[in-house]
Amino acid sequence: MAAAGSWYPWASLGGILDSAPAAVASPPGLLDVLARGADRRSYQIRWDGSRWSGWYASGGLFNDSPDAAAPGGRPLFGVRGIDGNLWLGAGLSWTRQ
Repeated sequence: MAAAGSWYPWASLGGILDSAPAAVASPPGLLDVLARGADRRSYQIRWDGSRWSGWYASGGLFNDSPDAAAPGGRPLFGVRGIDGNLWLGAGLSWTRQ
């Protein structure tokens, strides 16, 4: 959202995605987005309140689209890995559940 409650116009964030993205807001005004790329790897991009970071590889190989939550204000992503297990990730760190 832009200042004074107005919205920015639609804009391409680039990337070649092979899944629906998952987005999660965390204070203050940050937005993290995670998606699977065409190579089945996870990619993340972050809005810092004024601009997007650009896509970066965040580790892991996915079979499905990720989901997101922010327990305690910390971005957390969940996804089914290529091994069929549930993987939870925050940033560049992934843990099999």
